[in-house]
Amino acid sequence: GSESNKSLTCTSEQLELSIGQLNDIKKTLEGKVKQLEKEISEEREKTKELTEINETHDKRNAMMDADLKTFKEEHLTTKNKEINEALTVIESLKISSRCREKR
Repeated sequence: GSESNKSLTCTSEQLELSIGQLNDIKKTLEGKVKQLEKEISEEREKTKELTEINETHDKRNAMMDADLKTFKEEHLTTKNKEINEALTVIESLKISSRCREKR
């Protein structure tokens, strides 16, 4: 009987060792999981910040586009007015020179 007792003791010691090793592995893995969760949440924060920055830039770009469009339209309107005034002046000069010729 003592032989089987010895082998049982051996087996139970081995099991305890294995359980100890498994617990160590479990702790290590739990630590790694925590670390990864921390990294993931940091990445999420960064992503959120970048998304906000992009949205801000998009808004700014849209505003700049709108300003540019307005500026172009105003510029063209002004140019058109100047051209029309110049044409009017030219027309009136033509008319007045024709009137002089007739005299």
